[in-house]
Amino acid sequence: MQRSERRRKKRQRELERQQRRREKEVQRYQKKRNCYGEEKVIRHAKHGVRSTLIAIAAIVLLSLLVTVSYVQEGKAATMIGALGICAWILSGVGIFFGMIGLRERERKYLTCRIGIVCNAALFVGLAIIFFRGI
Repeated sequence: MQRSERRRKKRQRELERQQRRREKEVQRYQKKRNCYGEEKVIRHAKHGVRSTLIAIAAIVLLSLLVTVSYVQEGKAATMIGALGICAWILSGVGIFFGMIGLRERERKYLTCRIGIVCNAALFVGLAIIFFRGI
């Protein structure tokens, strides 16, 4: 008698756990609505967008530097170096903005992640070029 009672309670707890899991899933995928029943639009984090735009600007600047260096056959050392350091600092600022963007509440964080990854790759790549001399 007691064994069947324990099994029944155990089964009941398992069913309750499954029900709570389903409710959480439904809440997660439901669209958020405001007090008037309108769908709440979740926007991208502002600092994440800035971070991504900074990454794009740094990539464009780096490709411009490579093009100028190729056209001048490697004789534009001062100008290329100065703009390269600017691109390196720019990518550091982009990482900073991406990290701040991850702290914004109720936002989409895709642009933050893209900006952080691209800027980190640029930052490390340019650091290797400057300090190692590849």
